[in-house]
Amino acid sequence: MSFRRAPEDWGTEVALSVRLNPPGGKLGKVAAKRLHTVPFLFAEKILRRFKSLADTGEIPTLKRNPSARVAA
Repeated sequence: MSFRRAPEDWGTEVALSVRLNPPGGKLGKVAAKRLHTVPFLFAEKILRRFKSLADTGEIPTLKRNPSARVAA
């Protein structure tokens, strides 16, 4: 993870670099290529949660949200 000042003083840019070394030799590499969006989506979720934590000091959750409760 790296940080740098955003252009025109718009805060901070955060970049996440992930190296995936899948097990399974050639077959594992082929499977990883086909599933390449999974690590991307995972990284995107991590960066969004980090941004929320950095901006507000907490990670958003539906735990205490009344609209997220299951009706009995």
